Amino acid sequence: MYKLLAFDLDHTLSDPDRPIHPDILQFLRKAEDQGIKIAIISGRPAMYLGGLGRQLGLKEPIIAGENGAHIYYQIGFPPKKVFTHEVHPSGKQKLDHLRSLVQKNFGHTAWIQPNFTNFAVFPMKQEVRDELLDFVTHYYHHVIDDQEYTFYVHPDDSFEIVPPGIDKGVALNIIMDWEGITKEQVIAAGNSANDLPMLREAGIAIGIGLHEADYTVSHIKEAIGFIKERLNIQLD
Repeated sequence: MYKLLAFDLDHTLSDPDRPIHPDILQFLRKAEDQGIKIAIISGRPAMYLGGLGRQLGLKEPIIAGENGAHIYYQIGFPPKKVFTHEVHPSGKQKLDHLRSLVQKNFGHTAWIQPNFTNFAVFPMKQEVRDELLDFVTHYYHHVIDDQEYTFYVHPDDSFEIVPPGIDKGVALNIIMDWEGITKEQVIAAGNSANDLPMLREAGIAIGIGLHEADYTVSHIKEAIGFIKERLNIQLD
């Protein structure tokens, strides 16, 4: 029996900057009504996800922001339960320095996501995309110079550096431990490289255009149809 559904957000539950489709919301609410936990595990900040979560109509969503660096139970202030990954001070200093350098060199042509832990930046103009990528890549290899840090280039052209010990698989395992849930009781869906650690920890892994998963589909609606069959959930 499956007890937890874990989803990435952008390019998975919804297209970037677009609402989650009402049919998907209906399914999530129906699954929760049947006792299944719903977790959204994203690279976006946890506070961003909390704002989204208030609109989902779920009773007890679990959100994990910054690839699992911050996990919140429910969406109130304060959350019901909190996990925060502590980063070594030297690593935090390096990422803070990178933020200041990007601001100095790129100004308003780059937007730094307001994270507490990870570094993530978006080019605001397509013409600076490659220059920004080269700048961040050089800093990653020559200043951070630590293979325990993970560097992601995302499909939306954002670039992210994640400190050691943080990934969506770690976050999913923390949630599973809290809930007393086993791997075989989890279904996860995601679309990008930073979702792979989460997908590896799930009993069933669904990739939205991601062929490294157990099952690959082209859109979330196909994934939901697949999950409905596994859960035997019928919508009114």
